[in-house]
Amino acid sequence: MDGARVYNVIAGAETGLIKGINIAQNSWKNLNDLSSANKKNEINVLQWFNKDQDTIIAGLRSRKVIQLNLSDESGKELLECEVGTGNFTGLEVFENSIVTSVESGEINKWNLDENNKEDETQCIINAGKNICRMRQNYSNSNLIATGGKENCLKIWDLNQPEKPSFIAKNVKNDWLDHRVPIWVKDISFVPNSNKVVTCTGHHQIRLYDLSGKQKRPVLEAKYDEYPLTSLALVGDGNQVIVGNTHGNMGLIDLRKGQLVYNYKGIAGSIKSLMCHPSSKYVASCGLDRFVRVHDIKTRKLEYKFYLKSKLNCLLFSNLSIENEEEETSNDAKKDNDDMWENMETVGASNTKRKINDKDNKEKKKKKKT
Repeated sequence: MDGARVYNVIAGAETGLIKGINIAQNSWKNLNDLSSANKKNEINVLQWFNKDQDTIIAGLRSRKVIQLNLSDESGKELLECEVGTGNFTGLEVFENSIVTSVESGEINKWNLDENNKEDETQCIINAGKNICRMRQNYSNSNLIATGGKENCLKIWDLNQPEKPSFIAKNVKNDWLDHRVPIWVKDISFVPNSNKVVTCTGHHQIRLYDLSGKQKRPVLEAKYDEYPLTSLALVGDGNQVIVGNTHGNMGLIDLRKGQLVYNYKGIAGSIKSLMCHPSSKYVASCGLDRFVRVHDIKTRKLEYKFYLKSKLNCLLFSNLSIENEEEETSNDAKKDNDDMWENMETVGASNTKRKINDKDNKEKKKKKKT
């Protein structure tokens, strides 16, 4: 199997280590050098660098972006962001560029084309202070979404970054006529649609329709009573899985705005969620140092890995878990069959020995008589 395709889940830790998990082999390993383990190299964000998923990029607390090749585990520094302040809140790939966002709101486009070094770095967007998340629309890669604390959802076009193409309105005042605070924690574009889902630090899940005139959410649901930290869309986008600071994780139906069910077995704040692109699993990680993989439909905790470090983010590769398990099982069966075929036959020699012993006894009896 290709080395780059061995890892089902890639996780980034507070220690600066990037960890790869092979589910079929029930194993994991550190992918970067242990010498890079330092709090200043804490992994804030992870992203695939290409569609083959053999290379990843990571945004560090030190404001550097590194590239890691999963085939040979070689890494290099791509850039250092000196614009703005705060940690990375988003990291995306657009054409021959990397797009980064930081907490202070600056969104930069970094040109990686070696043949064209003009405008190598551009601060193309100022999305406002206290940005918590920046996400790309993978169906329409020139669109990104931003949001944060007292910073409402905005949609930007990277080809026309002068102003946002959509600015959400806050919901109406509550029943006491008090303003509802804004705190966007995570964002996701619904695939092949004009809809965007957000989760908030005030335990709200909101669905926006960008195609209509309405700037307020077309649906709002609430989950538990603690701040939500991450979300992951399921399949075609009719359902979303959310996690919060108390380790609670639930499946929400976006058509009805209702909780479908909860997932159990998680302790500590959830920092990142991601659903497998083509199968029935969702992976989660957080402060309890575990990566867990649940079956979305049955809610069963299928796999659990203790990675020794507090985890901030993860990626779920498109490698099929079922096929990999079957392949591993077949390899083990083949090795087992080869072992038995190469073994000497003990039973036959024992039988011959018993026959010889019997003949010797009969000969001795004849001599005595």
